[in-house]
Amino acid sequence: MINISDILSKCLASSGVCIDSRKVTPNCFFVGIRTKKADGNSFAQEALDKGARFALVDNEDYCVNDQCILVDDALKTLQSLATLHRNNLRQIPVIAIAGSNGKTTTKELIYSVLSKKYNAYRSHENFNNHIGVPISILELTLDTEIAIIEMGANHLGEHSFLCDICQPDFGLVTNCGKDHLEGYGSEAAVIASNKELYEYLLTTEGHVFVHSRNNTLCEISDGLSRTFYGNNASDNEVYSEIIEEFPTLSLNIKTNNETWSVSSKLYGGFQEANILGAIAVGTYFDVTQENIKEAIETYEPLHNRSQVIEWRGNTVLLDAYNA
Repeated sequence: MINISDILSKCLASSGVCIDSRKVTPNCFFVGIRTKKADGNSFAQEALDKGARFALVDNEDYCVNDQCILVDDALKTLQSLATLHRNNLRQIPVIAIAGSNGKTTTKELIYSVLSKKYNAYRSHENFNNHIGVPISILELTLDTEIAIIEMGANHLGEHSFLCDICQPDFGLVTNCGKDHLEGYGSEAAVIASNKELYEYLLTTEGHVFVHSRNNTLCEISDGLSRTFYGNNASDNEVYSEIIEEFPTLSLNIKTNNETWSVSSKLYGGFQEANILGAIAVGTYFDVTQENIKEAIETYEPLHNRSQVIEWRGNTVLLDAYNA
């Protein structure tokens, strides 16, 4: 059986990883993943017919030609490929984003800010689980200067598992709420799950960005190297006051003893923490105030998250992702 390094070489020589035969692009690396709904192996031939360069399968019945790579477990192999690739690119700083709400918006805002100075990468859409995170890591290249990886979980231990794959150097937990209680069982388990990111970074001497108004996050991140952001604590490196919440959120910001304002295209005071997190990260990585301001003000929410749209003569505040 082919070894993991050889498989990684084939994967990186392809145009990207694909797990959906309907979304195959020329020369991609198709991975046949078994789920409760379907056996991805059964789509390997279709993927190859559509132009995939290789197909990773774990069912020999679908190993149809020498473009197929037969392994014991396609999903575990995908995860191992990502871990090895990250090991080979340890020079790239990775910022992991976790939390109950606001992960994707925070990730996109941070990406907008860091892209002003760096060749930044961020995981696409909601690629944040045991499949999406490995795919995201495999998209990193030698040209990547910094990466923002979103991590999602619905059971204890998942954040730890994802940390082992993406090996973050920095972390930001947006908040701890009552999400995925069918998997977690309690709000205490949600907190313990998000703490797994902090625990990983504690062992690796990483750095975290913490919302100072969130007592839970302050408590569970104790002992870590921290940058605080908020609007009511004297030790904040990034401080804000709300000027206006609707129709769009505007803030007065204080960073590095300088006061300035930012007018976003987001609405609602709940977005303040997401914007402040992005400003804190940008400030830490020496993005200029002018570039941070431009990045926040030009960021436009998409994909049914905090969008303002016109519909049948009405202005609609659209926040219906996953609803």
